[in-house]
Amino acid sequence: MTGNRKVYSRRPMTGIKSKGHSFAQVNQWRLSDLLSATMKHNAEYPAAKIETIYVCGSLAEMSREWVEEPLSNGWQFGAAYAHKHRAPVYCNPVMDANNPEPLNRIAVKLISHKEGWFPDCEDQVIACEAWKAFKAEWEFETDIPLLSTPSKTGQALLWENFPRGQQFPSLPEDVERIIRANSTQHRKEQFWFNEEPLYQYDGRWMYAALATLDRLPVGDPIELEPFESFKEYQPGWYYCGVMIPNNWNHIGLLPWLSEDGWEWPVRPGSFFEGWFCEPELTLAARSGWCINTRTGWKFAKGRPLEQWAKKLIRMRKALQDEAEKRCKEDKPHAYLDVATKAPRQILNHAIGSLHARGYEREEIISEDNWVRWLREHPDIVERQDVERVEGGYIVPYYAPDDSPLSINMPHWAATIWSLERARVAQWALKCDGKEGRPGPEVLVRINGDAIYSTAPLPFEDNQNLGQLRRKA
Repeated sequence: MTGNRKVYSRRPMTGIKSKGHSFAQVNQWRLSDLLSATMKHNAEYPAAKIETIYVCGSLAEMSREWVEEPLSNGWQFGAAYAHKHRAPVYCNPVMDANNPEPLNRIAVKLISHKEGWFPDCEDQVIACEAWKAFKAEWEFETDIPLLSTPSKTGQALLWENFPRGQQFPSLPEDVERIIRANSTQHRKEQFWFNEEPLYQYDGRWMYAALATLDRLPVGDPIELEPFESFKEYQPGWYYCGVMIPNNWNHIGLLPWLSEDGWEWPVRPGSFFEGWFCEPELTLAARSGWCINTRTGWKFAKGRPLEQWAKKLIRMRKALQDEAEKRCKEDKPHAYLDVATKAPRQILNHAIGSLHARGYEREEIISEDNWVRWLREHPDIVERQDVERVEGGYIVPYYAPDDSPLSINMPHWAATIWSLERARVAQWALKCDGKEGRPGPEVLVRINGDAIYSTAPLPFEDNQNLGQLRRKA
């Protein structure tokens, strides 16, 4: 059944090399000066060539003006650019003319970006110390070098940590289309507005815990037989008709893609239908919702990400333990708190890359073509990822990821996302309200793995990964 589809299995990463890098503070340099100094260094010390500059600062400091300033000083973008990611690549044909390797590219990455190594760390000194601490822990666990992004580093690590002796085929195109079109990531839902201080809870590194479960789809998809119902805890995507119980008085349990975007239907006695992932279907069925399966695809279940996730969990735990030890000894440890973010970034963004369509880039749509583009890209318009400029609009598009490290397994990422939403919903269902009011009157909002409420939720924090914990 696999045909020409890609098959993934354990593969050693021998020969993969890390790119040289340096650190700089955004507000201390003109970017063209920083690039020129780097190019000069590379010409004088080719054995210590710098290909990536990690800049430290805020999103506002790394403005579009700062990023585009080199373009008026002889530099060009060496790759298509999307400003919201703050990761431009530059080349300088004139300065490269006498170099043995013309058109060398220098990447500039904001290390404090939500997709970077150390989110919210805007200080160069702390970032450098955090990098040293994390790198030491990384090298203790693996021989793979650190690559330029957490996502690519996580992909390389996954290749070497697939279960031994197992192969994982990619999806057939028709099944992949269904999964991509019917998968969302975080649940973001506001039940009502309250300006009073709220109880805040979130999951403790939820994705890491879920990546180790025996709940992920493996092998080839198997089409359901006529009249076959979905089976609880059997991974898959199922097209179902759903009836909400007449006495239902709590939150919605299944994400449904309407014309207005993702919703969680909740009206008692109402009916809707669509494609749903197993974890949330299992929760709905166990909560008394009527599920009528029409068709679908089921999979065997397995743990393809377990060893990979556990390795990253160990790295983070070691850094946290060292930070806690230094804190007790009244020694500086802020850089270790920052370093603990790197394993989390690797795991979370590598999981996202399994589902990604490619790299997000920017293009300019002229005024004349704007209306047609709007009609063809309603999802992008809904996300408001559009910037007005003279003569048109800057909009995103996706370039395929043809890297040999890329792994295209959207059903793994989508299942982890569904497991997260189901687990958060389970906690929300435990909140029966106060003074006889239903849970949604106590719950203010759900934001990913976070719950905000006007009353404490009834649970005990066992300190495990994936466990809900009180934050405020």
